[in-house]
Amino acid sequence: MMLVNDVRSIRLVEIIMDFRCLQHFIAQTESQLSAEQLCLPGYSLLQTCITEAQAVLTSPYRSPMPPPPQDRREDENIKAQLQLYEFLYSKFKYGLC
Repeated sequence: MMLVNDVRSIRLVEIIMDFRCLQHFIAQTESQLSAEQLCLPGYSLLQTCITEAQAVLTSPYRSPMPPPPQDRREDENIKAQLQLYEFLYSKFKYGLC
């Protein structure tokens, strides 16, 4: 039986993976526009979004949270990491991202 925190953790991972997929999609967007179209507000905003998405993907993640306390047992940490990897693997395996 899954606990509420487990369900929340899985949902959080899903949201993060969806955000990551969107970032990759936006960063890979290519627009072939004429010089006149580049001056239009919508296209300039699109170009700004593409540039920012590429910058986000190239920068390393820095967590604002302090590291978790070390009073948990090592086995629990390994189990949680394996469950996360298994979940992420299943997302990529079935093409959900």
